[in-house]
Amino acid sequence: MNMFRLLVLQLMLCVGVPLFAQVESDIAKARKASSAAYSAALGRHQSDETVALLRVDIVRLNGEMRAAQEASGLTSDSSPDERTAIFKKLKSDDAYKKVVAERDDAQRKLNEHLAGLDPEYKAAMAALDKAVPQSAQKKRLPKTQTKLEPDSGRSVYQEHTPVIEKATTLWFQYPAKSWLEALPIGNGSFGAMTFGGLTKDVVQFNHDTLWTPPNLPEEIFDRAYPDKREEVEKIRKLIFEGKAREAHEVVRNDLLEKYDVGSYQPFGELLFDYSFGDPLKKSDVSKYHRQLDLETGVSMTTFEINGTTYVREVFVAHDSDVIVVRMRATGGGTFSADMSYFRPAHYEHQKPEVTSSGKNLISLSGKAHGEDETDYATSYQSLAVATSKGGEVNSEDGVLTVRDATEMTVYLSGVTNYNPENPFKPLGSDLHEECLALLKAASGRGAEQVKADSVNAHHEIFGRVDIVLGTDLKNDMSLDARVRASRELTEQEHDPLLTMQLFHMGRYLLMTSSRPGSMAANLRGIWNSELRPSWNSDYHHDINVQMSYWAAEVTNMTECHRPLFDLLKMAKPRGERVASEMFGARGVFLPLLHGIYMTAYPPTPPAAMWAMGGPWNATHIMEHYRFAGDKEYLRDVSYDLLKDYVLFCLDWLVEDPRTGKLVGGPDYSPETAFSTRPDGQKGDGWGLEDMGCAMDQQIIWQVFTDYLEASAILGIEDSVAEEVRTAMPRLAQTRIGADGTIMEWSEDYGSSEPDHRHISHMWGFYPGNQYHVDNAPKMLEAGKKTLDIRTDTERAGKKVSWSNLYYINFYARFGMGDQSLYWINNLNRIRGFNMNLMGSQGQVQDCNYGYPSGIAEMLLQSHTGEIKLLPALPSAWADGSVRGLIARGGFEISMKWEDGKLVDASILSKSDNTCSLRYKDKVILVNLKKGEAVRLNGQLSL
Repeated sequence: MNMFRLLVLQLMLCVGVPLFAQVESDIAKARKASSAAYSAALGRHQSDETVALLRVDIVRLNGEMRAAQEASGLTSDSSPDERTAIFKKLKSDDAYKKVVAERDDAQRKLNEHLAGLDPEYKAAMAALDKAVPQSAQKKRLPKTQTKLEPDSGRSVYQEHTPVIEKATTLWFQYPAKSWLEALPIGNGSFGAMTFGGLTKDVVQFNHDTLWTPPNLPEEIFDRAYPDKREEVEKIRKLIFEGKAREAHEVVRNDLLEKYDVGSYQPFGELLFDYSFGDPLKKSDVSKYHRQLDLETGVSMTTFEINGTTYVREVFVAHDSDVIVVRMRATGGGTFSADMSYFRPAHYEHQKPEVTSSGKNLISLSGKAHGEDETDYATSYQSLAVATSKGGEVNSEDGVLTVRDATEMTVYLSGVTNYNPENPFKPLGSDLHEECLALLKAASGRGAEQVKADSVNAHHEIFGRVDIVLGTDLKNDMSLDARVRASRELTEQEHDPLLTMQLFHMGRYLLMTSSRPGSMAANLRGIWNSELRPSWNSDYHHDINVQMSYWAAEVTNMTECHRPLFDLLKMAKPRGERVASEMFGARGVFLPLLHGIYMTAYPPTPPAAMWAMGGPWNATHIMEHYRFAGDKEYLRDVSYDLLKDYVLFCLDWLVEDPRTGKLVGGPDYSPETAFSTRPDGQKGDGWGLEDMGCAMDQQIIWQVFTDYLEASAILGIEDSVAEEVRTAMPRLAQTRIGADGTIMEWSEDYGSSEPDHRHISHMWGFYPGNQYHVDNAPKMLEAGKKTLDIRTDTERAGKKVSWSNLYYINFYARFGMGDQSLYWINNLNRIRGFNMNLMGSQGQVQDCNYGYPSGIAEMLLQSHTGEIKLLPALPSAWADGSVRGLIARGGFEISMKWEDGKLVDASILSKSDNTCSLRYKDKVILVNLKKGEAVRLNGQLSL
């Protein structure tokens, strides 16, 4: 292991960064105090010979341990399940166990020796020993991932392969055993995972406003934020003086606050226990399959038992938070069902109340408390009502029963009292009455009408785009079989149908988790069954949120982009106060991560200061306008949001005494560190925060450029625009380092991880447009070399799914289609998706959402001022077509190609703009009125 990287890791451990599980709150202070005392003792006694020798041994042994872990496939973004499997394997490795034992012995000897030398450290260790046993008695909280309770088993099934024509149908031959095989449905705010069970089934559901509260102290969120201007100036001064390590200590100790921002929560599960008469025996069940039709948003399970066909459909009303489960029997048989609610709980105060309410209703209600009860926890309630044909419905003791029916319809509603105006003061709503009103409205329309309306609303968005990447493609493999096969493909083999399905799935997941009026998509969209999901399933603004919306415009889902801007509006009140009260800045500060309580105090984690998440999000505003051309929305809503972050950037910039240029900071280049030593090695010269790192400067350049463009469009000329014009020429620009790569920081520092999963310093290539193939040839070559290094090893970014998606987009912008396709297929090889095509890395969906953007970028680009057709078409996609992609300027593009050459293209104008259209070396001007269309051949002629 790189010695410098190890030093950074040890420092992170000392300052308390939670690399694996979050430490219990009752020992956090003791651990922090002991870590601080340990660091201080090392500093005071570093010249002691025994201390020095033991530290050398520990560094060496830690390096051997880490090397073994990396060789086993461990990365910093490995999922909890992957970590468990890797460490279980390592624990049986005698060589690894020996190294661990030697390291532990050396660390024990060092601790004992330091305690003998340093009374302060001895006292801190005693306090920790006293605290740990009390908390260590607590068991690790179990996972709450939904699994299908065992039913009669697969032994009763006759394997069946249905005839499925469309790539947009995801199908399986058996029920889902776990959440990772279940199928998602949603309407933007209300969603569910469907399992398709036989005698046992479950619908696990979520609402986008159900989160645990943050554990931030009340004085932080309810009173004035502390003035940190002096600390910020001190940090800047230390960075300019080359004292990056000292600057980081000030950031960690005096600027950031360690707190839990709150976790996205599962709402509940509706459990089904079915009976079909006599107990099922082998081969009673035939023609079983379950599927999700991405075009309609309807999940369906079908099977036959003794000549009777059973069809179960599950869908969500498009205009209300109601899920419909409809079961029908055709052929003489009947069925019965017992239904009950369940919601997981780790503590007594988290347990819900489940009751019957009337003859055909059951209720689930409670509060989304975290580890502790709070007055401002969000309340929730769900009601389920059943109707039947040819049977009887009853409700008793929280169990809803249907007996001997030929048809059953269940309507399930869910509401919360979340208050978007002030999340810490929940609404005084009558949730029971709200749920009843939803049920009455849906049941009054009837299941068939609710389905028809919802399918039409869903398909109106989904059906705008289609894609075909080959000929004679058949959806003749169950999805789990296709995903497994894709993991074994060589670099020369491809599965274009799976690529098409992932493209469709990405669009589907965004449009079913981000609709006008809903919350923006969090890390898991709206699907989660864990009380403590990975990374809290929160909003991460150093790429995850933004990647989730990269495909919104180019793949014709512009309205699905707007919840992101609504999130910025919600963040403004507290973010404005933090900017002003903490930093003395205008505009709005958005922290790197938060939940829907919209806490704005800069948190830890992350490991360092980060202020560019808000400005990055703000660059989406002009992208939304460039594609959609909605001048009214720009003027009335988003222009002021853009201005908020322009103001913050203006005040976040200072003059760099080293160059005289304007630089932003303190910030860091997510999520890596650097060495300030000339040899790039370990020692005291390391850093995380910088002034004017490449990503900061590129984002600020973009947000300033966007603001001037927006001002010109709206005819606004004010003092802010003048400030921007004055600042622009003085902005420090990204440079090329001595090794020919793009410099990540303000100086040509060595990277702690040259193959790191983030590629932050190339932001200006994508999603920004500061540098591109037509205006920056030297930067382009440096960008290619940077990617060569970033993607050179078998660890880091190569094993991280969302990083692969970023590589796809970069190589597409470079016009390197075959390289883009390599990373598309690598996503399969590294198991980037579960069997249900949802993201596997912590069950986070950002890679799903970003996937269509990479495919679209290979087929259509418009960021350089021209519309380029097939700019990065890989050789493996020799024949294909695409319909409905959107280019900047408001042009809808459809294309067909054969033998790698364009055959025809159709352009529909959604505005009155003129476009420059390019295919290879041929360029033409197209001038169409709004609503007009033109069809061109492969030579761009009529």
